[in-house]
Amino acid sequence: MKLKYYQFLLLLLCLSFVQSTYAQKITGVCGVTYEEGKAIKDRMLDNRRNKAQLLQQYEAARNNDSTTWVPIQFHIVNKTDGTGGEKIEDVLDNLCLLNSDYESINVQFYLSGPIRFINQDLLYTNDFGQVSAFYMGMYKVDGVVNVFIGNQIQSGISGGTTLGYYTPGLDVIYCIRGSINGSSSTLTHEVGHLLSLPHTFFGWEGQRYDEVMLNTTGRTPTFLPNGAPVEEISRSGGTENCQIAADGFCDTDANYLFGFYGGLYNNGCEYAATAHDPNGYLFRPDVIAPSAVLFKMNEADNELTSLYLRNLSTKDKIYRKTLVVLETVFTDPSSGTTTVMWSDTIGTNNDTDYEIGANSFKDIIGNTNAYLINKGFIQTGSHTLTTNVTCSNANAVVAASLAEFEVNQSNHVTSFDSIRVTNASATDTIFAGTVLDVTESLVHATNGTLGSETWQIALPNNILPNGTELLVGATVTGTKSSHGGMEFEVTATAPYPDTSGTTSENIMSYYNDGCVFEFSKDQGEAMKLDIIARGYPNLYATPNNVPITDTVIVINPVNGAAAPNDLIQFVWNPVNGATMYQVSVYATNIFGLPLVGGYYYESIVEGTDFWLSLPPGVPYAWTIKPISSTDYCDDNLRSTPMRFTVNGWTVNTDQIQTGVESVNVYPNPVSSNSDLLVEINAMDHSDASVEVYNSLGQRVMNSQTVSLIPGANVQKLNMQGLSKGLYMLHVTSNGHTHTQKIQVQ
Repeated sequence: MKLKYYQFLLLLLCLSFVQSTYAQKITGVCGVTYEEGKAIKDRMLDNRRNKAQLLQQYEAARNNDSTTWVPIQFHIVNKTDGTGGEKIEDVLDNLCLLNSDYESINVQFYLSGPIRFINQDLLYTNDFGQVSAFYMGMYKVDGVVNVFIGNQIQSGISGGTTLGYYTPGLDVIYCIRGSINGSSSTLTHEVGHLLSLPHTFFGWEGQRYDEVMLNTTGRTPTFLPNGAPVEEISRSGGTENCQIAADGFCDTDANYLFGFYGGLYNNGCEYAATAHDPNGYLFRPDVIAPSAVLFKMNEADNELTSLYLRNLSTKDKIYRKTLVVLETVFTDPSSGTTTVMWSDTIGTNNDTDYEIGANSFKDIIGNTNAYLINKGFIQTGSHTLTTNVTCSNANAVVAASLAEFEVNQSNHVTSFDSIRVTNASATDTIFAGTVLDVTESLVHATNGTLGSETWQIALPNNILPNGTELLVGATVTGTKSSHGGMEFEVTATAPYPDTSGTTSENIMSYYNDGCVFEFSKDQGEAMKLDIIARGYPNLYATPNNVPITDTVIVINPVNGAAAPNDLIQFVWNPVNGATMYQVSVYATNIFGLPLVGGYYYESIVEGTDFWLSLPPGVPYAWTIKPISSTDYCDDNLRSTPMRFTVNGWTVNTDQIQTGVESVNVYPNPVSSNSDLLVEINAMDHSDASVEVYNSLGQRVMNSQTVSLIPGANVQKLNMQGLSKGLYMLHVTSNGHTHTQKIQVQ
């Protein structure tokens, strides 16, 4: 489609700054704006509302054909001098991968025509704005999927390289050449956008979880700063919002941009940080250690005085208001029976909050410190531990302070601040080594003693008659495997309802190529509906899918040929089923391999011959591969390389077809203070002269020589200095001249 001048002005008025939608590799970033993502999602929701009607149209158009065929047009963008573009083989390899990725939903893409070539620096380096939008609008083909492949996207998005984007304003895809190959999922992702799929993390574009949480009181907000509702983890029970939030699909898990973003959070294919949803549910509940590192309680008291929880994530802290279910339990080692003494959830509004740093543990119980659980909230219910310290020596009078009970990951420890032993005898000495018996009991407020155990303390010194010994420190500390005959534990678990992961496998997520490989069922249906809404099944019949089984028979130049001049006609026999042919011509080294940094040319042609000018004096080789709109993946059909040389003898150009197929100008009429774009569609490598004449036949602009390569070549002419009136543009190549009228106003 060629934009007329008034259409171009309208495009500039309507087209906002184009934002990137996705870059799939791990070094890529996503820069889609909330507004563009919303446009994609709105189209998907419109299709969903019209589902019954669209499916009826589909069945009528396709006659129950199970496969939906979608035409695709590739545009390889080179530098203005014709160099630097993506290789055709990489494009075809990526198209094969694209069809493999979409095979599960019975969608297949076919070439709507030969790959086009655009030689334009201003599109080769994509400015991410109006200039690139203009050129893509000028070259796009109506009614098909348009994919432009250039060198760089100047997105300005921090965190990595933008590998590709889809823009709803133009309905085209642009990818950089490093992201187009047989293993990258970039194109698969961008086509998903084109077919109405938002990101699984829609709404979080340009947002980071840790930055969003800086402006909250500890709970992930219900709405993001841009107004997008935050998707909750839950998928059932009436509390879910997956039907409206994020991508609008309930069979894709909630995702807050958990792929690679500025080097944060992603650990390969597994989300490695500690985000929670607005209800406090952790995306990765396993970052909470299942057992408390350490906890303490006092004798005859059912309230825990300390509780150390561990954060196993090496990436991020445990945020405030994260839901964690705690249970204080004891287990009878003789029977293996475990009894829950108390259970409740922290992180809700019925207690204060806590934070735990990355890869660390912290006592979450306190009185005055910020972000701690109030003392008294975590308890042992109706259960308490008691001690009784006695001595078999009748003269010993024992007075013990209340004990403190500690449970760590290795032992149960009972300690006293002090134990005072007084010798009541006026005549007898209590000798060192005399044993104090410490009896611990687990007591239930109603059911009485549930278990007990006894351990000993040996007096370290003699106690003289009427004397006293104060025992402190390690002397009055017992390290055991139980308290009161029972093994105590505080278990910590994070609720994790109705989710299977963090969408790392989904094509529309933000994980790298090694992770993503699938669409969900609902995503597949949404893309089918969009294909129907676009009219593809009605516009295009099922393509002729005749398999190609034969290789090409080369006619000229054959192996060992010596071309007499630098303009060569390449000829081959037609192959059954082939509608196009992929041709590669390249300079070789002495072993017949492609010369590093040497001449390289490739194209797709629809006939069985083409002309090409080659620099003489170096050896060449060429191959040809038969392809069709649906059959292009089998590289075994490529011919054996034919090696030939080129001499520099003269040639009669009158015997050779013209190198220029057509000439177009934009805009026309053109202002005298602006540039005229001249599009020269060349059939081969050649030179052309460009001249402008007035109505009297006088040349009013110096002749310009343009080096052409096959495909579209765009030359810019400055019209400054030309007065209002009618002019003639002459483009001459190989003795043939194409003429276009120009109206200057």
